[in-house]
Amino acid sequence: EDIREEVKKSADNMYLTIKEEIDTMAANFRKSLAEMGDTLNNVETNLQNQIAIHNDAIAALRKEALKSLNDLETGIATENAERKKM
Repeated sequence: EDIREEVKKSADNMYLTIKEEIDTMAANFRKSLAEMGDTLNNVETNLQNQIAIHNDAIAALRKEALKSLNDLETGIATENAERKKM
């Protein structure tokens, strides 16, 4: 009877130890997942910010290019008008 009781206690202790270790691993895993989620959110935010910066830069370049093209077209039209006067 004593041996059975010792085996039962030993089995119970092993079960509790293993359960505690599994619970700790699960908690650590959940924490890691949450941290990964935060990291991914930060990466996404940074990428969105970079995209916005690049889009603004592209828009500014496009605006400048269109202005240059418009100036060129105006210059050509003016030159053509002056040639017609001659």
